[in-house]
Amino acid sequence: MNKIYIMICLITCSIDCGIALCDDYERAIDMRAWSFPKDHGAHPNFKTEWWYFTGHLKSGTKIYGFELTFFRFANRDLTELESAWTPDQIYLTHFTITDESESKFYKYEKVNRHSFGLSGSSPNTLRVWNGSYGVELIGESIEIKASSPETKLELFLKQDSPIVLNGKEGLSPKGSKSGQASYYYTIPRLVGDGTLTLNGKSVTINNASVWMDHEFFTIHESEHQGWDWFAVQFEDKSSLMVYQLRDQNGNKTNFSSGTYLDKNGKKLILKADDLTLTPIEYWKSNKTGITYPITWNIKIPKLGIDIYTNPTLRNQELALAKLINLNYWEGRSTVTGTHKGQAYVELVGY
Repeated sequence: MNKIYIMICLITCSIDCGIALCDDYERAIDMRAWSFPKDHGAHPNFKTEWWYFTGHLKSGTKIYGFELTFFRFANRDLTELESAWTPDQIYLTHFTITDESESKFYKYEKVNRHSFGLSGSSPNTLRVWNGSYGVELIGESIEIKASSPETKLELFLKQDSPIVLNGKEGLSPKGSKSGQASYYYTIPRLVGDGTLTLNGKSVTINNASVWMDHEFFTIHESEHQGWDWFAVQFEDKSSLMVYQLRDQNGNKTNFSSGTYLDKNGKKLILKADDLTLTPIEYWKSNKTGITYPITWNIKIPKLGIDIYTNPTLRNQELALAKLINLNYWEGRSTVTGTHKGQAYVELVGY
């Protein structure tokens, strides 16, 4: 989703540049003419970009969750040094597996320079990699491969819902100033199968249902403390993406938004006033001491939606710090209430 303001400002401009240098990049200001599969690829004229996959994996009666996210951060001002050791791009990847039957949460992080083939992305199609993690569009299939010391995931997916342009036909405002926006689209449902290996034991994934987000932007400064993001796949094949951006006092801002896609593929853009997101239950991390609101009630009266997201594991916190010291909670949840389904929930800035 919107790993937007805190991560953007702490990473994209503090890594290598001040405001003047960031101004060398393009910004999301006007609506763009989208072209796929080209726009699945990289947009190096923008400072920051990510490809974001979360999913629900079934193997017999067991269900697993996963997250695989690729972040691209540009370092254009370093290229004048003319050395492969000072590349113009840095890639950061997060990979997690939620094993509900064993109540275990596996999390990994990898950072590489765009040098020596260690990481990279194609500007013409979906192909992004970072070491042993990679996603590639091959024909009509999206192949995900992620390998870490304890875990290995291979998925072969086909698109099972339309591409959804969020915000104003893909222009997603995140603040009151010009350029405080991203270009943002979603594929709410990729389906397929594959293999998951945990601690040397492999299981066949016979039903994978995956959510894809792709955003790119150049933003300098934040008006927000954090955000809460929800990617919901309903049982009737409809889907819902909603997020609330929180101000410095923790209150929802007017730049909170969402997109609903009905089972027939009809899209409805949701504004901040359409959404009521209420935390119900909290969990405190023993590792970081952070308290997260992990159970939520989401109400959208105009759609007759009154649902609860319930985490399948309480501890799905990513306490990772290879690039910056940013901790957040992101995990698989079930959905109950007026509509039933499954979701991924991301909580940042607590």
